Amino acid sequence: KYDAHLAQWNAKDDYLNKRNLDKISTYNALKFYVYKGLLKGWIPEQISGRLKIDYPNNTLMSISHEAIYRHIYTRPQASLNKKLIKLLTRKKTRRWAIKNKRGKGSKIRNQVSIHNRPKHIELRNEVGHWEGDLIIGKGQKSAIGTIVERKSRYTL
Repeated sequence: KYDAHLAQWNAKDDYLNKRNLDKISTYNALKFYVYKGLLKGWIPEQISGRLKIDYPNNTLMSISHEAIYRHIYTRPQASLNKKLIKLLTRKKTRRWAIKNKRGKGSKIRNQVSIHNRPKHIELRNEVGHWEGDLIIGKGQKSAIGTIVERKSRYTL
């Protein structure tokens, strides 16, 4: 049997559970805690950490620092958001995307560590075994590559 009130409640519940509203705007207690923390001079990382300590088992009172920043910077021209931005330590009017930085480690595929070099190469009895090194300068604007033959010490 169809019930209009139950259907309306289910539709509203589904709408609120979607990601179209941020968590801070949805829950007033969380909004109050976050705004109070910003007024105290806390950064979003501290607010997120304090929420985990003060409300350890309450999922409604937990939020990441990224979600707090996203809430503040959604409409940076709005008067409330301008005030929230001024409460942050850096007071930047806009949040820039983090540029893709080179990953840690080497990009050489199937590289073999120098420690796994065969023992007969360590003895330097044969010509033809080369060892290379690369130094990349500041801002990747300059580089020096060296190649040394291990027995004769011929250097390029």
